[in-house]
Amino acid sequence: MDLEYSLRDFLLVGVFFWAFFGKSYDDTVNCIPEEASRGTLGFLLTNNVSFVTLLTARATASSIISAVVAICIIFPILAVLDVLQLQLQWLLLAMVIFFLCWLFMLGVSLLVSSVNVLFKRIGLFSALFLWALKILSGYFFPVEALDDFVPGLSFMAMSLPTSAGLQLIRWVLILGAPPPEMMWNALTSLLIGTTIVMVAAIIILKQMEKIAAKVGTLEFY
Repeated sequence: MDLEYSLRDFLLVGVFFWAFFGKSYDDTVNCIPEEASRGTLGFLLTNNVSFVTLLTARATASSIISAVVAICIIFPILAVLDVLQLQLQWLLLAMVIFFLCWLFMLGVSLLVSSVNVLFKRIGLFSALFLWALKILSGYFFPVEALDDFVPGLSFMAMSLPTSAGLQLIRWVLILGAPPPEMMWNALTSLLIGTTIVMVAAIIILKQMEKIAAKVGTLEFY
């Protein structure tokens, strides 16, 4: 299939995009086991610090570090290689896209962490889940290529906020502006998907926390 930009630019912007979210996801998913190993998990829970609050704080702190690295190191590389065609009027849209994708990845981190509440060792599962998101987002190859493996998979993949978000970011950074007829579809997927995942993640994590307290899983930590 034909790309509207070079494969080099396609991959570099993908690296820039996921630099914001990969480390934050790992740090958030590993937060509960790490706090347990330090002996602080029980203290936090007895002081009414919920898992949602704890994980959101960890995600925020990690995301700040990731954003600094991406903006101060990777972004200048994109500029030097003449990848960027970003226009000032689309800067706000780019910021909104990154924020919504961050909320989505926070929701995903909470969902994966809800499994961690009951089952202590989920490292392989969490890593595979992240790689699946990267593949479905079009990190390594265009989303449309997924149809060569499973017909119709690209349509389902584009309903994921990270897929819609990465496509929008590529349009904004490489082409200078998103195609108007496609921008609203991508933004709709971004908004709806992020809202659904965040609401579901908070509800499920709170329920898992209650179940873990009843069956005594938290004490095993």
